[in-house]
Amino acid sequence: MLALVVEASKTWVEGLARKAMASGALIRDAAGRVLLVEPAYKATWEIPGGMVEVGESAAVACERELLEELGLPLPVGRLLVLDWASSVSGRGDGVRFVYDGGQRESPLVWCRSAPS
Repeated sequence: MLALVVEASKTWVEGLARKAMASGALIRDAAGRVLLVEPAYKATWEIPGGMVEVGESAAVACERELLEELGLPLPVGRLLVLDWASSVSGRGDGVRFVYDGGQRESPLVWCRSAPS
């Protein structure tokens, strides 16, 4: 009997949805302008951030991505947005987290593109 319960539980868990997760930060300056970055791998500008890795929280992923993209160790504040995003480029749907990156003196100076 226990084996049947374990197998049913395993089957149930395998049937649960798996979502890709991405995390980013909304960083503003005193004038209310929002920092956007131009990724080298896509045509659109966006807030700094990226994909959450296995075993990583969304907040930790956001701080890691800020360090990778901006070269700055910035702590993130509270969660501002949690949203579902439909499938893009056949990668499946996912969950997006946007954290408060705070107000900085001059975030526009930080903008830089990765080398192409």
